[in-house]
Formats: sequence, C-alpha cells, structure tokens
Amino acid sequence: MKDLIEAYIIEVGRQLPSQGREDVQKEIRSLLEDALEDRSRESGQAVDDAMKVAVLKEFGAPDQVAANYGAVNYLVGPKLYPAFLQVAKIVLPIIAVLALIGMGIRLGQLGQPGYAAGGLVKMLEIGWEAILGLGTSVIQVFGTLALIFAILERTLPRVEQKDEKTWDPHTLEKVEGPDQVGFGEPVFEIVIGLLLLAFLNLYARYLGAGYNAEGGWVLGFADQNGWVMLPALTEQFFRFVPLMNVAILAEIGLNLVLLRKRAWTPATRWLNIGIHVLRIGIVVAMLVGPSLLALDAQMLIDSGGFTAETVEVVMNLLSQMLRWVLIVVIILSGVEIAKTVWRLLRK
Repeated sequence: MKDLIEAYIIEVGRQLPSQGREDVQKEIRSLLEDALEDRSRESGQAVDDAMKVAVLKEFGAPDQVAANYGAVNYLVGPKLYPAFLQVAKIVLPIIAVLALIGMGIRLGQLGQPGYAAGGLVKMLEIGWEAILGLGTSVIQVFGTLALIFAILERTLPRVEQKDEKTWDPHTLEKVEGPDQVGFGEPVFEIVIGLLLLAFLNLYARYLGAGYNAEGGWVLGFADQNGWVMLPALTEQFFRFVPLMNVAILAEIGLNLVLLRKRAWTPATRWLNIGIHVLRIGIVVAMLVGPSLLALDAQMLIDSGGFTAETVEVVMNLLSQMLRWVLIVVIILSGVEIAKTVWRLLRK
C-alpha cells in the first residue's frame, strides 16, 4: 500500500510551482513527522495508518495546503497549473523549431537568383526578424493558453471536497489505480483539442508560403499586403476537417466526463476506442488519398526565390514530415486501442 505521508507530500508538490517546491515539501514532511512523533508519544502507540489519517486530516486537503504556500488570487490555480505547464512545454518548443526552420530556409536563399544579395548585414537582418517573429508568436500562444486555462479554472466542476473535515486521506491511494483518472491529463487533452479546433477552422487556410517583389520569403501565416500567398494545404485536406472536428469534439466531451467521474468505466473505455478508430480511419484516408500539400514546385521556382534543387529538397522534406506525422498518429492510436481493450478484458 502506498505510504500516505509520501503520497500527500507528492500531491501537494504537484500543485506548486517548481521554484521552491522541494523546500516546501521538506517543510511539510518535517511538520508531519513531528506531529506523528508527538501523537505517538502521547498515546503510547506506534505510528500506524489510522494515526497518519488523523494527522493528515488536521493538515487539510493537498490543494488547500498548496494554496497556503502561494497567492490566493490567481489566473491559473494550483489544480490546473501542472496541466498548464505541461501544455506550454510542448507547444512553445514547437513554435521555436518552426521559427528556426523558417530562418534556415531564408538564410539558404541568400545569393540565389531573384533574391537580394547575401552578406553579414542581410544575415543579421534575417536573424533579427526571426527573433522578433518568435517573440510575437510566443506571446500570442502563451496568452491564448492562459486565457483557455483561466476559462477552465472558472468553468470546470469542482471535483474534490473543500471541507477539511470531509476530506479523506485514503483518496491518495486511488490516484494511481488503473481506473482512476487524475486531473491534469484530461485538462491537457481538452486544451490541445481546443487549440486544434482553432487551428483547423480559423488558421489552416492561411498557412503557407509568401513572397514579395523584392524576392523576400516567409513561411507560416504571411501578411497579405504586398505578398503573393501560396497555400500549404489542398482542398482535399479541408474535406477531412468536418470529420476531424467530430473526433476532437468527441474526445473533449470524453475528457469532460472523466473530469466529473474521476474514473474510467466500460462505457467511457468503449467511447475512447471508437474515437481512436475514427481517428485511424481519417488518417488512413489521408495517407492513401490525393496529396494534402498544395505547394507547387514549379510555382516556387517561377517565383524566383528558390532554385530547382532547393525546391526538390524542401518539397521532399515537407512530404516526408507530413507522412511520418500521420503514421505516428496511427501508431499512437493503435497502441491506445490495444491498451484499452486489454483493460476491458481484464475486467
């Protein structure tokens, strides 16, 4: 059986910022050990689980203790903070990688026909523009994440008792059970789903490459003023968007149910299998169907910003990246289906 004291300290730490977390956990451990020692000496009995439960109830629920070590008024509270941090750690590096790829392509164009002459000044200019663009993107994405989590903080159901007298330390033992659902993972998947919905329905059509009369190029969401825009995705891709919306909304709904129930049931497991089967079907159709990339090699060459050799490398790279992303989605969904079926059979 999991030690209740250690489980309690871990649960409090999960809801604290990383800075100062270890010091707070050491302080709480010391206080709990002193309290147990005093109670054991007064009662003349050895420390047991019943004594640990009594001491932990006096200390209060983990989220209350965590709140006592932080600000009372917060945009993202201690319960959602671990999920917020997890999403930020995944999304922000992706933005940085995309910015570096775009900068690398622009640097590779220096000195090519149709592009401004290269040189140290031009390289510094491209680097500075990339840094500014990265900073703007990070601020926008971070603000969007904060807004989403602030909304979730105020709309998600309160799933734990806040009364110290009714909080049961034995619930700490259930966190790692196969049917038990923590708080962070469903919230993480809800946020990722909302971001995907926003991208597919609001921004995907504006994703592409743009060039101007001076031979300048930009990847991503190019400004339409003075730029010729080449879309990155074909209409074939957008035919799948309604089905992708259904799958994403179903998964968001499933995670909302899990947040309320805090446990898997046979019904939710079968729903999870259905969602992943639908996802695999969509991705397989994407793989075997017409190309999803709308960027045309000849148009890139005719624009004067790329040589034929560069276009071939870029197009092959983009095609392989997209293909492998789809294959990874199939593999991950297949693994999730297998795990879910196994848990159903064990029941």
